[in-house]
Amino acid sequence: MSDRAEQFKLLVVDDNATNLSLMAQIIEMDLPEVRVYPVHSAAEALTLMATVDIDGAFVDVQMPEVDGLELCRRMRADQRSRQILVVLMTAHIATAELRAQGLEAGAYDFISQPISNLEMLARIKVMLRLRRQEKELAVENRELHQQVEEKASMLRWLQGLMLASGDEAMLSRDAMPSAVTQGAVSQGIELFAEMPQEWGRTLLKLALLEEIPPPLAERLSEIADIREALSYLWRHNFFADQTADGCYRFEDKLHQRLRAGAEESLTVAERDTVTLMAVDWYRDRGQMTVALGYLLRAQLYPKAELFLSQQGVALTFGRDAQAVAEMLSRVPEEVLLKRSWLALFSGMCRDFSQSEKTLEWLELSRVRFASDGDELGELMTLIPLVLHCLLVDGRYALVAPLVPRLKELLEKLHDDLDTITVARGYEALALSGIYGGEPHEQSEHRVRVGLELALNTESAEIQAELRLVRAYLALLRGRFERVSADLEACLRLTKGMTPSPHHRAFQQILHCQLLFYSGDFDNCHWQAEFLDQRFTSEDLRQTPLGGLLSQCQIGCFLAGGERRAAQDLLSLRLGEAPAVVNPHLRSLLLHYQALLHDSDGREMLQEAVTLRALAGGAPFMINSCTVAAVFHLESEDYRQAEALLDEALRLSMAQDERLSRGGIYARRAELFLKRDRQAEAVNSLRLLLELLERKRLDTFFLLTPELLRILLPLAMRHSLLPAVVGRLANRHLQADILADGTLQPVLQIKTLGSAEIYLGEELLFECSELSSIARQLIAILITAPRHQIGIEFLLAQLWPDSAPDKARANLDGHLSRLRKQLDAALGEFKSRDYLVMEKGILSLQHTRVDSQLFTSLVREGQKQIRRQNLWQAGLAFRTAQRLWGGVFLPGQDLLDEAIYMRQNLTELRLEMIECWSRMLMEDDPADELGALLRDGQHLDPTRETLIQKYYQYALGKEDPHLPRRVLNEYRQALLDEDYGDAEADEFIRMLEAEHAK
Repeated sequence: MSDRAEQFKLLVVDDNATNLSLMAQIIEMDLPEVRVYPVHSAAEALTLMATVDIDGAFVDVQMPEVDGLELCRRMRADQRSRQILVVLMTAHIATAELRAQGLEAGAYDFISQPISNLEMLARIKVMLRLRRQEKELAVENRELHQQVEEKASMLRWLQGLMLASGDEAMLSRDAMPSAVTQGAVSQGIELFAEMPQEWGRTLLKLALLEEIPPPLAERLSEIADIREALSYLWRHNFFADQTADGCYRFEDKLHQRLRAGAEESLTVAERDTVTLMAVDWYRDRGQMTVALGYLLRAQLYPKAELFLSQQGVALTFGRDAQAVAEMLSRVPEEVLLKRSWLALFSGMCRDFSQSEKTLEWLELSRVRFASDGDELGELMTLIPLVLHCLLVDGRYALVAPLVPRLKELLEKLHDDLDTITVARGYEALALSGIYGGEPHEQSEHRVRVGLELALNTESAEIQAELRLVRAYLALLRGRFERVSADLEACLRLTKGMTPSPHHRAFQQILHCQLLFYSGDFDNCHWQAEFLDQRFTSEDLRQTPLGGLLSQCQIGCFLAGGERRAAQDLLSLRLGEAPAVVNPHLRSLLLHYQALLHDSDGREMLQEAVTLRALAGGAPFMINSCTVAAVFHLESEDYRQAEALLDEALRLSMAQDERLSRGGIYARRAELFLKRDRQAEAVNSLRLLLELLERKRLDTFFLLTPELLRILLPLAMRHSLLPAVVGRLANRHLQADILADGTLQPVLQIKTLGSAEIYLGEELLFECSELSSIARQLIAILITAPRHQIGIEFLLAQLWPDSAPDKARANLDGHLSRLRKQLDAALGEFKSRDYLVMEKGILSLQHTRVDSQLFTSLVREGQKQIRRQNLWQAGLAFRTAQRLWGGVFLPGQDLLDEAIYMRQNLTELRLEMIECWSRMLMEDDPADELGALLRDGQHLDPTRETLIQKYYQYALGKEDPHLPRRVLNEYRQALLDEDYGDAEADEFIRMLEAEHAK
């Protein structure tokens, strides 16, 4: 069979299989351009012709059921097969009567059997030639018809356009356009060339617009009714689309050619007039970004500068900021060098990765404005310049000489400035006060004034920025509830927006700092890893914000006793280019590097101190003194350590700062202990614990497990706030602290997804290694209030049918074996510290059970959701997520109370998944939703609310098979729960219909 593109398709119909096979072989051997379709009956032939375009047919006359003549008649009755050339095959020479019947039925020719090969092939070649001629003729006819139709259509089209526009002058012209083609309609150029001058000029002007609002088109038009003309053009596909507000857009290729024609045919003055009319149109409607775009595209730079001086600040915020940045990035540098306002806004709109360029353009603008005496321009430059130095560049020393001029101009021009500029001015002054070491009350006053102004604007981003500054101030003063409230408000304000990169980074870093200083180290690690993924090192780590992130990560490692991990992170950060050249970042990292390296630490510390003096930054000066003091303390240079701690405390008190204060008190206590100044040590320790109690904290700056093991026993021996001491020991040392200062390690009992007992990170044993009674005993104690239970109740639970004496003997025997197993793991007689029998009550002491923590965390998350504190709710749920390993005590035979607890915990887990998934449906930056919903489906595969969310999630993913897989698993789960097929299918249809809406 031939593989040629064009083949003659020949149908052969014969009920004799041998004849059919021989004919097919002969034809395909001698005529490879012919493809044979052999069939055995008329029914098969009709079915085949319904799907295949047959060119010719050889049909046997004498066939059972439907003979050849009847088949011909049916072929002629069908529009699809009536043109097929048919040769009837007869068993003998065809009679005149048969020929008449055949011709009447629609046959083309006859051939007698037995068929001569040469005759058959000759007939096929004739059929082939005739069929080709038919096809060629049909193509010629279609082309001719199309040309005639095109000419008539184009004349009708042009007349319709003129009638729609009311252009009687053009209708009365003697010479109508001629020789137009359909291609001219799609491109438009040839047709427009035939139009009168006023038509051509109007369309060329409209081509200078990105989109065509009909009212603006009326202002530009030189013809009668441009609205009707535009509508007519739209109906005839001259425009790619029409926007919701009725604006038109030319098809792209047509637009490009028309715009090129406008550049050639319209004068510069005419093109500028169109641009300025468009600018006025969009400015009057508040579409400032579009207006600016027209000015920049037309290279009307003086007009663009005037526009930016009047409207530009608002353009740097909100959803239009990115578009403005892209527009300004296309302005040539040689233009920026000559245009101060363009240089200013080009600098303002650059992102983290272009920090040096930003600083260059802002400083260039400031110098030029100052030399030109343009005070408004100078102020407008000082505000972003100060903010950039403080938040992005980290060169705090550069800010100090700029602040007096900023204050002067803001006060002088206050009444003539727009509200957003004034609010940002107060933001810049507040941050400069924080980093300049002014009392925080002054900065808080400025933030308060700025925020009051921002609330009168529609800019959610400037409101959010000022709330972030207020949150940072609250953080420095240890007011964590205020920090949380402002961060929650910022998230609500910026929901659905794309804030500027430095705003997003500042917000995320504040989240990280709050978690670190409040002691939530696990979530702080998670937040830091998330930031590493969201921002590249060029985006984030070259900023002061990146330094704060590194400080949080190092602090978390130190608090967890992971000194090596902290060293590795420091080595990585110091090897990155920004840390090498930025004095602020290098100083911050070198302080910690010195602290963690014994050999060459002194040289590192000296460089760090020098760089800090160069970079400035009051809050970092406190940290610098504290970290340096700890280095000297560990080097046993006590005099230098005390001097640095005194200086750090003085700075902290002067600035009313609280973040480092606890760490300063703790290190002073350590220092005084090492210098045998017991009373001063106890006093510093008391100040630390009082601060923690007042702020409701369980952590402090530069906390380490080694330091707590020194200080906490001292505090207990002097009865210093034992509740606070106990929380510190439990949180950071996984221990309870006794009245005499002894640290009692806490047993960790894992019940969710497993049944294991740990001491710290060490697995002591799995509960499966215990006897059945011992496992039930532990389960009863775990579920009992405060992990204690009366002996009589315990005996009734375990041996309800036994005599009291026998039951007690059984209990004593099982307790003895359990104690021996604990002693073998913990050390001799240590089990009595944990499994305590006293006054007829058996209790578990010094233990932490994951199911209890899980319950309290989920309840906390639900409470925060009711208060609309979604970020805090997410933190609680994420911590609970780390604890959840599966159902409560899986694979164990449980008594009623434990079964009830298993059911409650499973239901609580499902409630958590439902609450958290609702939040993640709106914002899932770390892609946690899928795993969460899969776990919910595993726990309760027919829970309708969860399945709906899972299906909605699946529809939004790139995997085209996931939605069907979710539905199939849901259907199977319904069937497993004894729903019928019809019921299950109805549930599926309802689910699909709900989401199809």
